[in-house]
Amino acid sequence: MINRFWKYGPMGLLFLLLMACSAERSAQQKIKELEERVAASLEEQQQNVLVKDSLLGQLLFAYADYSQQFKDDPQTPIYLYKMGSYYYRMQNWKEASKHLEMVIDQFEDSKAYPEALLLAASIYDSPHDRNNERAGQLYEKYLKAFPNGEGRATAEFFFKPAEEKMEARIGEMQKQLRSGPKGQLDRAMAHKLVRQYLHYTRNYPSSEFSPAYCFEGGKLASSIGESYDAVQLWKRIYEQYHDFHLYPQTLLQLALEYEQKMPIFMQQYQRKKEFRSKMHADFELEKLTEINWTEEARKMYEEFLEKYPEHELRPQVEASLKLLGKDPNEVVQNFRMQVDSLRRLQQ
Repeated sequence: MINRFWKYGPMGLLFLLLMACSAERSAQQKIKELEERVAASLEEQQQNVLVKDSLLGQLLFAYADYSQQFKDDPQTPIYLYKMGSYYYRMQNWKEASKHLEMVIDQFEDSKAYPEALLLAASIYDSPHDRNNERAGQLYEKYLKAFPNGEGRATAEFFFKPAEEKMEARIGEMQKQLRSGPKGQLDRAMAHKLVRQYLHYTRNYPSSEFSPAYCFEGGKLASSIGESYDAVQLWKRIYEQYHDFHLYPQTLLQLALEYEQKMPIFMQQYQRKKEFRSKMHADFELEKLTEINWTEEARKMYEEFLEKYPEHELRPQVEASLKLLGKDPNEVVQNFRMQVDSLRRLQQ
């Protein structure tokens, strides 16, 4: 095509260049309009509409078409990065990393290059597409090319010891959980945090944070109905951290969980086969169904009274021990009889 216009001299070549520029501008304008429509839909939280109407699909196709037609254009790596970002949001990790890698391999001088390094590395450093070796390579590239870049802390964090990284993640999740609306618990985040507590305390039992993580994790697990996890965490204190300053309270937490929640949890648990296999691979159902939870609670109450005879909670523990195992209706009836007796004495 160039030869055809070249025979007309410089003016023909100029005309060809103008045509090419016009095609690029036209494609960019179309992409811009699609981006605005997609952004508006996302702001309205209409992700399902995006999929249904193929609006996002149109934008992704426009990005891909542009990158094929104008491979050397400065806008191409930016569009490739945006493709990767959208696929990341869609949780299509394979397509996301594929397009980000294109930016990394072919457009090192692009404005999108540093962001592509960080986003691709984060994908490889996640459970979705675990590839620690590649993640390390990309973070090293970033630190070498951008030693003072905005992503420096993120890149350096990757190379910290696993224990320290997990402590940081737990701290961040704790903040997120506390920052939610008052009186509303983000149950999905709570479940994730409980799993982090379990993982950390199992792998780093000698850490100074483990006893506190066990105690807090047990309370959180109990509050979301995960009695088995709560017991697992509190039992680690009971068995390993006898000098922990909340050891007495741990005995009582275990007693209450055994007495009030574990029997109910076991009933629910047996009805949820899918939930059981996913959440508790180590759950020995047969052994747990044989346990007398009332007797387990009794042991905790009695051990508390034996170890802490002067504790301020002793009266409540003694009262709980007296009522342990009794039918709730019988407890209520006895309470009413005591109230009636007190009233007669006062008359």
